[in-house]
Amino acid sequence: MRFTPIFACIFVSLASIAIRAAEPPTEWIDPDTGHRVVRLSREPGTASLYFHQNSYSPDGKKLIVTTTNGIATIDLATRAIEPVVSERVSLIVAGRKSGLVYYAKRVARETTKADGTKEMVTDNVIFAPHHDTKVTREIAKLPRGGIASINADETLMLGSYVDGDAGIFARDGGNGRQGQGGRHPHHRISRG
Repeated sequence: MRFTPIFACIFVSLASIAIRAAEPPTEWIDPDTGHRVVRLSREPGTASLYFHQNSYSPDGKKLIVTTTNGIATIDLATRAIEPVVSERVSLIVAGRKSGLVYYAKRVARETTKADGTKEMVTDNVIFAPHHDTKVTREIAKLPRGGIASINADETLMLGSYVDGDAGIFARDGGNGRQGQGGRHPHHRISRG
């Protein structure tokens, strides 16, 4: 049998029907509880923050989520999805008062060592765009460590760092031995 353009069109049409059939509904009634369930995201990989991290705009009308492309808001009334940050970053929390969306991003920069040689180092930079205006401020540049949370009035950040050149203590999942992360081939830890 010879492959013709008409068969290609039929194949593409059938494939698109199969994809649409596999997509879950936007609303349904849970058979066990009788509760209405509403699917807010249309993009696979969309996730909300963990339950103890604020993920709502100050007025409660928008939910801040991570997507495979960055950070977005979902309008809870209209279900409209709007990008806030269009690159892969680490979402920390949504500010309860300001409407800022705090996130961390690894940023490489060149520095000069004491002996005059240049080297590339990576800072963990904290940024905060407003969820509506998208105006972004750089909050802090951390040469090591990271920020895990922001206090309720958004005046303090909570984080941690390794003091000195202690390395990272890790357990090798393969053999159970312990050692310094990143210093032995069996104990590599991704720092990015």
